[in-house]
Amino acid sequence: MPPWFHGPFPSLARSQGNSGINLDLRMTSPFTLALQGVSFQLPCGELLLSDLNETFDDRRTALVGRNGVGKSVLARIMAGELAASAGRCLLSGPVHYLPQRLEPQAFGSVAELAGVRPLLEALARVEAGGVDPADFECLDGHWDIRARLEAELSAAGLAHLLPDTPASRLSGG
Repeated sequence: MPPWFHGPFPSLARSQGNSGINLDLRMTSPFTLALQGVSFQLPCGELLLSDLNETFDDRRTALVGRNGVGKSVLARIMAGELAASAGRCLLSGPVHYLPQRLEPQAFGSVAELAGVRPLLEALARVEAGGVDPADFECLDGHWDIRARLEAELSAAGLAHLLPDTPASRLSGG
Protein backbone atom coordinates (compact mmCIF):
# COMPACT_ATOMS: atom_id res chain seq x y z
CA MET A 1 0.00 0.00 0.00
CA PRO A 2 1.41 3.44 -0.89
CA PRO A 3 2.58 5.40 2.20
CA TRP A 4 -0.03 8.15 1.66
CA PHE A 5 -3.10 5.89 2.05
CA HIS A 6 -4.53 6.13 5.54
CA GLY A 7 -7.96 6.39 7.21
CA PRO A 8 -10.36 7.45 8.56
CA PHE A 9 -11.73 10.30 6.44
CA PRO A 10 -15.24 11.85 6.59
CA SER A 11 -17.52 10.47 3.90
CA LEU A 12 -19.67 13.60 3.68
CA ALA A 13 -18.97 14.78 0.16
CA ARG A 14 -20.36 15.12 -3.33
CA SER A 15 -20.43 12.20 -5.68
CA GLN A 16 -18.73 13.05 -8.94
CA GLY A 17 -20.30 10.29 -11.02
CA ASN A 18 -18.72 7.46 -12.96
CA SER A 19 -17.37 9.10 -16.13
CA GLY A 20 -14.25 7.34 -17.30
CA ILE A 21 -14.60 4.47 -14.84
CA ASN A 22 -15.45 0.91 -15.76
CA LEU A 23 -18.00 -0.67 -13.46
CA ASP A 24 -17.71 -4.28 -12.39
CA LEU A 25 -20.68 -5.13 -10.19
CA ARG A 26 -19.57 -8.73 -9.75
CA MET A 27 -17.28 -7.82 -6.87
CA THR A 28 -18.24 -9.58 -3.63
CA SER A 29 -17.79 -6.83 -1.00
CA PRO A 30 -20.70 -4.46 -0.30
CA PHE A 31 -18.42 -1.82 -1.81
CA THR A 32 -15.11 -2.23 -3.56
CA LEU A 33 -12.90 0.14 -5.50
CA ALA A 34 -9.98 -1.48 -7.28
CA LEU A 35 -7.12 0.24 -9.05
CA GLN A 36 -5.54 -1.95 -11.70
CA GLY A 37 -2.31 -0.64 -13.20
CA VAL A 38 -3.42 2.99 -12.84
CA SER A 39 -0.92 5.54 -14.12
CA PHE A 40 -1.24 9.25 -14.80
CA GLN A 41 1.00 11.31 -17.02
CA LEU A 42 1.02 15.10 -16.76
CA PRO A 43 0.68 17.16 -19.98
CA CYS A 44 4.40 17.98 -19.74
CA GLY A 45 5.14 14.24 -20.02
CA GLU A 46 6.10 13.67 -16.36
CA LEU A 47 4.70 10.45 -14.90
CA LEU A 48 2.88 11.44 -11.69
CA LEU A 49 1.36 8.04 -10.82
CA SER A 50 2.78 4.75 -12.04
CA ASP A 51 1.16 1.30 -12.13
CA LEU A 52 -0.93 1.62 -8.95
CA ASN A 53 -2.65 -1.60 -7.89
CA GLU A 54 -4.80 -1.37 -4.77
CA THR A 55 -8.22 -2.44 -3.53
CA PHE A 56 -10.39 -0.49 -1.09
CA ASP A 57 -13.50 -1.66 0.73
CA ASP A 58 -16.29 0.35 2.36
CA ARG A 59 -14.10 1.74 5.15
CA ARG A 60 -13.34 5.44 5.01
CA THR A 61 -10.00 6.21 3.41
CA ALA A 62 -7.89 9.35 3.27
CA LEU A 63 -5.05 10.23 0.94
CA VAL A 64 -2.20 11.75 2.94
CA GLY A 65 1.15 12.95 1.62
CA ARG A 66 3.40 15.82 0.67
CA ASN A 67 2.27 18.48 -1.78
CA GLY A 68 2.63 17.50 -5.41
CA VAL A 69 2.74 13.70 -5.02
CA GLY A 70 -0.59 13.19 -6.82
CA LYS A 71 -3.18 12.83 -4.03
CA SER A 72 -5.77 15.08 -5.66
CA VAL A 73 -5.18 13.56 -9.09
CA LEU A 74 -5.62 10.05 -7.70
CA ALA A 75 -8.76 11.07 -5.79
CA ARG A 76 -10.21 12.58 -8.96
CA ILE A 77 -9.40 9.40 -10.90
CA MET A 78 -11.06 7.27 -8.22
CA ALA A 79 -14.16 9.52 -8.26
CA GLY A 80 -14.41 9.35 -12.05
CA GLU A 81 -13.69 13.04 -12.49
CA LEU A 82 -10.40 12.46 -14.31
CA ALA A 83 -9.34 9.64 -16.64
CA ALA A 84 -6.15 7.71 -15.90
CA SER A 85 -3.47 7.69 -18.59
CA ALA A 86 -3.28 3.90 -18.24
CA GLY A 87 -4.99 1.18 -16.23
CA ARG A 88 -8.48 1.14 -14.89
CA CYS A 89 -10.56 1.80 -11.81
CA LEU A 90 -13.33 -0.70 -11.00
CA LEU A 91 -16.25 0.28 -8.75
CA SER A 92 -19.09 -1.58 -7.15
CA GLY A 93 -20.75 1.62 -5.87
CA PRO A 94 -20.44 5.41 -5.71
CA VAL A 95 -17.23 7.21 -4.74
CA HIS A 96 -17.41 10.55 -2.96
CA TYR A 97 -14.77 13.20 -3.47
CA LEU A 98 -14.41 16.46 -1.59
CA PRO A 99 -11.84 18.73 -3.25
CA GLN A 100 -9.29 20.61 -1.15
CA ARG A 101 -10.59 23.96 -2.25
CA LEU A 102 -14.17 24.87 -2.94
CA GLU A 103 -15.42 28.10 -4.37
CA PRO A 104 -17.75 29.43 -1.62
CA GLN A 105 -20.20 30.78 -4.19
CA ALA A 106 -20.41 27.35 -5.85
CA PHE A 107 -22.16 25.87 -2.79
CA GLY A 108 -24.72 27.87 -0.87
CA SER A 109 -25.23 25.50 2.04
CA VAL A 110 -24.07 22.31 3.72
CA ALA A 111 -26.95 20.47 2.02
CA GLU A 112 -25.84 21.75 -1.38
CA LEU A 113 -22.21 20.84 -0.65
CA ALA A 114 -23.33 17.33 0.30
CA GLY A 115 -25.34 17.09 -2.92
CA VAL A 116 -28.68 16.57 -1.15
CA ARG A 117 -30.31 20.00 -1.41
CA PRO A 118 -32.81 18.97 -4.13
CA LEU A 119 -33.85 15.97 -2.04
CA LEU A 120 -34.33 18.04 1.12
CA GLU A 121 -36.31 20.66 -0.81
CA ALA A 122 -38.58 17.98 -2.31
CA LEU A 123 -39.05 16.43 1.14
CA ALA A 124 -40.00 19.81 2.62
CA ARG A 125 -42.58 20.38 -0.12
CA VAL A 126 -44.13 16.92 0.43
CA GLU A 127 -44.15 17.41 4.22
CA ALA A 128 -45.93 20.74 3.66
CA GLY A 129 -48.68 18.92 1.76
CA GLY A 130 -47.30 19.13 -1.76
CA VAL A 131 -48.41 16.46 -4.23
CA ASP A 132 -46.14 17.14 -7.20
CA PRO A 133 -45.26 13.75 -8.76
CA ALA A 134 -41.75 15.03 -9.53
CA ASP A 135 -41.08 15.43 -5.78
CA PHE A 136 -42.23 11.88 -5.08
CA GLU A 137 -40.09 10.57 -7.93
CA CYS A 138 -37.08 12.54 -6.64
CA LEU A 139 -37.53 11.09 -3.16
CA ASP A 140 -37.98 7.48 -4.28
CA GLY A 141 -35.56 5.52 -2.09
CA HIS A 142 -34.44 8.70 -0.31
CA TRP A 143 -37.22 9.36 2.19
CA ASP A 144 -34.68 9.14 5.03
CA ILE A 145 -32.32 11.72 3.49
CA ARG A 146 -32.58 14.13 6.43
CA ALA A 147 -31.62 11.39 8.93
CA ARG A 148 -28.84 10.12 6.65
CA LEU A 149 -27.35 13.60 6.31
CA GLU A 150 -27.50 14.11 10.08
CA ALA A 151 -25.82 10.73 10.63
CA GLU A 152 -23.02 11.54 8.16
CA LEU A 153 -22.47 14.97 9.71
CA SER A 154 -22.36 13.40 13.16
CA ALA A 155 -19.96 10.66 12.04
CA ALA A 156 -17.67 13.37 10.62
CA GLY A 157 -17.73 15.29 13.91
CA LEU A 158 -19.97 17.96 12.38
CA ALA A 159 -23.23 17.28 14.24
CA HIS A 160 -23.48 21.00 15.06
CA LEU A 161 -24.05 21.86 11.39
CA LEU A 162 -27.54 22.20 9.95
CA PRO A 163 -28.37 21.52 6.28
CA ASP A 164 -28.94 25.25 5.71
CA THR A 165 -25.61 26.32 7.30
CA PRO A 166 -23.88 28.50 4.68
CA ALA A 167 -20.97 26.64 3.11
CA SER A 168 -18.94 29.86 3.29
CA ARG A 169 -18.88 29.47 7.11
CA LEU A 170 -17.01 26.16 6.90
CA SER A 171 -13.28 25.92 7.43
CA GLY A 172 -11.08 23.65 5.33
CA GLY A 173 -8.56 23.26 8.18
